[in-house]
Amino acid sequence: MESTKPKIVAAISGALNAYIEEKRLIRIKEEKVIPVLAGPFNLWGIAGRQEIMLNRYLWQLRLYKGVI
Repeated sequence: MESTKPKIVAAISGALNAYIEEKRLIRIKEEKVIPVLAGPFNLWGIAGRQEIMLNRYLWQLRLYKGVI
């Protein structure tokens, strides 16, 4: 009976080590995945947004000028 106990402990220990190593490898693999950021900037879209913001600002200045 005494001779089988070290074998059982070794088997359990080996199984636990294999499980922990597998989980560690999965975690490392997930960390390596870099999330895809937004695609390349659309310069035409940015320029259009700036133009809209400028026109709105000028419109607000004209409204403010009429109040004073």
